Amino acid sequence: MFQNLIRYLEEEEKASDKKIRKISVNLSRFSGLSREHFLSHFEQAALNSGGKDIEIDFKEVPYGPEFEITELEYA
Repeated sequence: MFQNLIRYLEEEEKASDKKIRKISVNLSRFSGLSREHFLSHFEQAALNSGGKDIEIDFKEVPYGPEFEITELEYA
């Protein structure tokens, strides 16, 4: 799942020809995926990519998908 997220971010950077500086993520309160758990998996997946420098802004939502990328901010 997180490898797919990194691939998505790389594709967005390539398409826009800009570096992603920050992503906004909604985390569902009842998904079982905490902020720390998300960060751990994201950092592991991003080790060999430019994704390791991306800032992540979290927002907890009461329901919805496990996580959802709601905004990309470019440098």
